[in-house]
Amino acid sequence: MNRYRLARALALLLCLPLVSHAVGVELTNIRIAAAPPGSSVHAAYLDAENTGDTELALVAVTGAGFTRVEIHKTVIQGDVVSMVRLERLTLPAHGRVSLRPGATHLMLFSAPKTLTEGDKAQLEFHFSDGSRQIKEAPIKRYQPGSAVSRDASGRDHSSGHNH
Repeated sequence: MNRYRLARALALLLCLPLVSHAVGVELTNIRIAAAPPGSSVHAAYLDAENTGDTELALVAVTGAGFTRVEIHKTVIQGDVVSMVRLERLTLPAHGRVSLRPGATHLMLFSAPKTLTEGDKAQLEFHFSDGSRQIKEAPIKRYQPGSAVSRDASGRDHSSGHNH
């Protein structure tokens, strides 16, 4: 009987990393805007819902072949639009955060190749509790008036920004 209990306990311990991998955060509607001609910088958008009872944070994102991925927030002061790099993005318990054009978003630098509409890129999301998720994101054409170019308030940001 002791061997059975020990084997069962070890099996449960081995499964814990798999369970904690996906618990708490649901990432949906992930998409990457195709870069303008001559640029290797892309923006990515998504919805993140923390279904858990504890606040979490997105602390890093990596992308296959990208030199770096940063979390940015758009700041508008008068007529000046600028980007501020965030070290982490807080995901409140039972809360939802949307990354959108003209607001908080991801910047992906130096794509390994020219990415065009229909391509896909793999992104890995790292959270403050040590969990991570790997997601595949489609490349969507960035065009004025499209869902890719509008922020959460519906404003069109297709004129681009200097990142």
